[in-house]
Amino acid sequence: LTQAEQAVVVAREHVNAVLGLWGASAGWTAPATLPEPPDVLPALEEVGGQVDIRDGAAAAPVEFPRLLRVGRTVRVPGTTSVLSAPLLESIGGDLSIGSADALSSFDLRSLSRIEQGLRVGGNPLLPQCLVILLRDQVLARQGIGGPVDIRDNRDGCVCTALDDWYEVVCG
Repeated sequence: LTQAEQAVVVAREHVNAVLGLWGASAGWTAPATLPEPPDVLPALEEVGGQVDIRDGAAAAPVEFPRLLRVGRTVRVPGTTSVLSAPLLESIGGDLSIGSADALSSFDLRSLSRIEQGLRVGGNPLLPQCLVILLRDQVLARQGIGGPVDIRDNRDGCVCTALDDWYEVVCG
């Protein structure tokens, strides 16, 4: 067998062992490619662990319309264009938004507590004023439990308070 074929056999045996499969049930097959995950995760209300948004094929919005709590860190890198979690209240670890070249906006209007740090930097399309307003919002509520590092985001924008969020105009 080639190395690739041997790797498939080893991986299959590992999956079968982890799932407790044997006999006929160990003869499962998987599709050649998996479908893309949805951009909207409507039923997700709580994540006990970490939310790590990975790069997709193209700039795309990521929406968590009902998410209330994340137990650990939230990381937003890469190709996400808009992050929307309007009901998210608390993050048990860090909020890290870095080198997200396509990210131009986020909606975290309910965020009240970040247990560890807030790190937002290297996002050329993300308005700095929006990040500063988010920091001030969280500090005015339940706070940020660790370091705050905000830098290298888009300057030259004006953020205006609306009834429930902000309007951003960039020149």
